[in-house]
Amino acid sequence: MKTPSRAKKQLEARAKLAARMTGYKLRKSRLCLGSVDNQGGFRLIDAATNRIAAGEHFDLTSDQVIAWVNAR
Repeated sequence: MKTPSRAKKQLEARAKLAARMTGYKLRKSRLCLGSVDNQGGFRLIDAATNRIAAGEHFDLTSDQVIAWVNAR
C-alpha cells in the first residue's frame, strides 16, 4: 500500500480546514478502486443542510476543494 507524502497530507489538511472555515464538511473517499460513482477523491458537504455541495462522485482534488471554497 502506498502512503501519501507529507506535502500531500498537509495539502489535504489545508483543504479540510478551508472547508470547515466556510461551513462545509470535507469527506474523503476510502474506496481504493475508482469507479464511475467513486473517483477516489473528495466530496464537500454543506454542514447546515447535510447535502452534497460539490464532488458528488468524490471527484475533487485538494487543490479543487481549496479553489471552490475560496470562490464562495
